[in-house]
Amino acid sequence: ERPRRGVRAFERLGPDSVKVFVAREFPGVFHVLAVEDSNGTRIRTRYLKRLRHVVRRNAIYVKQSNSTTERPRWQLSAISLGQGNSVPNASIRIHQVSIVSNGDSTVFMDPLNTLLDTRDDVPTFMPGDEVTVTIQLENNTANPVADSTGATETVLLHYGVNRQHHARARFEYRGVDPVTGYNVYANTWTISQRPFKVYHAIFDAIDNGTIYDDDANTYPYNSTTWSTPYIVTASDSL
Repeated sequence: ERPRRGVRAFERLGPDSVKVFVAREFPGVFHVLAVEDSNGTRIRTRYLKRLRHVVRRNAIYVKQSNSTTERPRWQLSAISLGQGNSVPNASIRIHQVSIVSNGDSTVFMDPLNTLLDTRDDVPTFMPGDEVTVTIQLENNTANPVADSTGATETVLLHYGVNRQHHARARFEYRGVDPVTGYNVYANTWTISQRPFKVYHAIFDAIDNGTIYDDDANTYPYNSTTWSTPYIVTASDSL
């Protein structure tokens, strides 16, 4: 099935600016391929689960016009982080995403109300920069499934390599924060994409029952995502 997109709310902020709330639904099938070694024989098992994931975002557009006769254009001025979750099953809540690079730290706690000015606020990196991302989350599932590290979620980073190809990488489980009690995941990556482009990073927290158990009734597709745009630029353009 193809993604479905719709404008859910439209608010005029002034004569030349509007705020738009957009939701996009991704229906489909979640595929899991399990590989198990038994007496030297590799056994592959594939199972499927129905998937329905809704992603929401706010955006502000500003009217641009060079003359009184020219038809005005609406230009994107600010955009929020994306917030998404599986529907109707979503037991995971992301509380915080922090991004650290070159001594600078950015912390996101309220994705839909965090509006990034497209000229000044979008995270910007250079090729070769090391970027550390740390996520704090809680999972209220009634049937937690822990892996060998004690993690009850699998947290992934999805990102664009170029216009045609995408990749994903896994966060490491760092234990439970002693103050908040939230599960902590982190990892460090090196920026390798081409400069002068806008990319998109998606932080995807999937309940382990979704991945490790084939019972779609007890463990249906269960995921929560946050996402942010980011820019890769050359050093001499800063």
